Amino acid sequence: LQYLDAGGHIPVNQVNKKMPLSLSIVTDLSKSLNQDDDIDKAELTRLAQIIKDVPQEYNDEEKEAIRKGKEFFEKCKEEKHFTEIKSP
Repeated sequence: LQYLDAGGHIPVNQVNKKMPLSLSIVTDLSKSLNQDDDIDKAELTRLAQIIKDVPQEYNDEEKEAIRKGKEFFEKCKEEKHFTEIKSP
């Protein structure tokens, strides 16, 4: 990045010409460094593979929570009186 202190002696038209280029460099750099979605997706895929491939061991409390969750899911599937809402 370039630094300049001209004490207000730069013509406005020159500033207006050069500023978009200077700002576009920052935007491009930000976009190239922003890989959050790619990293999150890769990590989610990795964890999903572990869940699928590695046998899971559950204690009694976890087994009970899973059983209750499955029961709730089955009851919800049987229910016919849901109000459908639109997702934003």
